Amino acid sequence: MKNDEKRNVCGISRREFIAGAAALGAAGIMGAFDAAFAAMAPIPDGIAPEVPTVFPANKGRFRILAVTDLHFHLNHLVDMQTVKEVGEMVAKFEPDMVIPTGDVWHENPEGRGLEYCRYSCEQFAKLKKPWAYVWGNHDKADDYDKAHKMIRNAPHSLYRGDAADGNYRIRVAAAEGGPALWNLIVLNDSRGGMRQEQLDWLKTESAAIKEETPAPPPAFAFFHIPIRQYDDVAKSGDAKGIKYENVSHEEGTHDALAAFRECGFLKGVFCGHDHVNNYYGEMEGVRLEYVRATGQGGYGGSLVPKGGTVIDINLETGEFRTIVVFANGKTWSPKKLVG
Repeated sequence: MKNDEKRNVCGISRREFIAGAAALGAAGIMGAFDAAFAAMAPIPDGIAPEVPTVFPANKGRFRILAVTDLHFHLNHLVDMQTVKEVGEMVAKFEPDMVIPTGDVWHENPEGRGLEYCRYSCEQFAKLKKPWAYVWGNHDKADDYDKAHKMIRNAPHSLYRGDAADGNYRIRVAAAEGGPALWNLIVLNDSRGGMRQEQLDWLKTESAAIKEETPAPPPAFAFFHIPIRQYDDVAKSGDAKGIKYENVSHEEGTHDALAAFRECGFLKGVFCGHDHVNNYYGEMEGVRLEYVRATGQGGYGGSLVPKGGTVIDINLETGEFRTIVVFANGKTWSPKKLVG
């Protein structure tokens, strides 16, 4: 399908979605698009890195519900539909935790970004499940220090990115005080894709993990903007899923996949950003996967129905599987790449 045809079926493209938000800002409804990828606040004083631990409800299995691109606008009808559908997916698929992989709210209209942030935290707190926030390029605020603290202090939040500019790690363990059986690594690539600063942090954190145990457990990484190799895996012939738009890797470094591979324990990485891409494939021993776009306030729902991605980890064998899920309880497993 040609790009123009994809845009027409979708109803709105990424470019039109962003342009529309800017136009709304001119009307006083949505703030004008900020300077691209504004810098985060400095690390707040007195906050030390911390690695929280989360536990499985069922022995030997850990389940994550990943959602992405919710784009809360404080448009209550649209947002309420998204919140309702996320709640239904949680009720039907019973995850141990929820991970929103960025663009949870939409911009900073009239300086209301912190209000949007607070609303987002309230919605995830209502799920009464541990949740781990990932920064997206549209998650903006006037005061990122306050945003960091708000997300960290929200009920059930595992966020610890205030100590490292949005990067942090979560352990999965069978019991309190037990060894990590899996690590979940969150990287803040919201300023235009994966940059060297995230890879430097990952290298340091990887060394800390290896110091904890000579044989590190497997790990996943979660971030918002796809790395460049998502395009390569789509062209490999081995990918499965849906690809209805170009990979928007922004200005991300070419070195990300090599850094992931060098860790030696990263089994897969998960992102959002491109609402009508939802596929996975493996490159150099690392699974690259798009999370199914979730928010009714984002583009592309007429072409790719909104949902989420369940990640099931077998903590005993180190194997995992993923499946696309929907609020009505249905699931989808792709057999080939379509697009």
